[in-house]
Amino acid sequence: MVQKLSQRLNFEASYAPSKFGGETQTTIGDDEFLSSVLTLIYAGLGFGVIILVLALIQGICIQRGTSRILDNLRKEFLGAILRQDANWLDKNPSGTITCQLNENIEIISDGLGNKCCMLVRGFAMFTSSIIACAFINWQLTFITFTMGPVSAFVLHLLTKVNELTNSELMTLSTQSHAIIEESILNVRTVQACNGQNFMITKLKKVNEEIKKLYNKSTFWAGFFDGLALFVIYFITGISLFFGCRLYFEGEIKKAGDVILIVNTICVTGYFLGLLGPHMSSLQRAATSFQLLYKTIESAPKSEGKEGESKVFSAKGNIEFKNVRFKYATRDKEVLQI
Repeated sequence: MVQKLSQRLNFEASYAPSKFGGETQTTIGDDEFLSSVLTLIYAGLGFGVIILVLALIQGICIQRGTSRILDNLRKEFLGAILRQDANWLDKNPSGTITCQLNENIEIISDGLGNKCCMLVRGFAMFTSSIIACAFINWQLTFITFTMGPVSAFVLHLLTKVNELTNSELMTLSTQSHAIIEESILNVRTVQACNGQNFMITKLKKVNEEIKKLYNKSTFWAGFFDGLALFVIYFITGISLFFGCRLYFEGEIKKAGDVILIVNTICVTGYFLGLLGPHMSSLQRAATSFQLLYKTIESAPKSEGKEGESKVFSAKGNIEFKNVRFKYATRDKEVLQI
């Protein structure tokens, strides 16, 4: 049945009724057009394979480079912690140090991965589209080009706003994790002193401050994302208007060039405008770098001061004499040497 239907459709497509009532055989299709379309299809497939291989290589290199950076950062941070004095360790409990390392490393890994690649890809696409469209008509390209600087300015405002809140969020998040770890590690002490409500109130107070900062950060992120889309559509409308004027004035020979230039630059500009959250992740990674290196650079150097002799090995015996200790509420000494 399907074969008969296919033969019937082919027969009807091969013959068309003439205006005199008869039937004349016509040729359907264009071999030259089909050949050119197939050439473009094969070229697109070839470029797709090349882009796939390059993207795979890019992802592998970025991941390996990020892992090496994070490994070196962990080593430097742990080395700085080991060189700190007792006063610094008393002010910074183990929960704060552990949370500061793990959370900042996770943020840096998220910011240095594919997010950085997408930013580079977005700016490269926008630049290449401008160069290609400038050869067709530089006047319309110049008008549409304004989308790039305006989108970049909006992204810059987004990073500046997030920069003010990211450092505060990191500090408060570290405090929150430190309170949780302190409660878990010292659970018996907390229970014995009836400190559950105190720890809950302390944690709730920190979380309320974190919630306020997150609401503020997400509001500005959504506002600037919407502003970037508004700029893109606004400039697209202006570009189409001036493109039509240039076509009717004879500056542009083909009407399709107007659609080609506007769509090419606007699509890449739209992709560039969608990179606002990725720019925010990159800014958070930079803030995490600053917090970690603030701890690393604050550690004293282990080499000693200039002119002092170094002790490579120390051997000896330590002897305790007349050492006694007792609690204030007890008369019996618990330690006597």
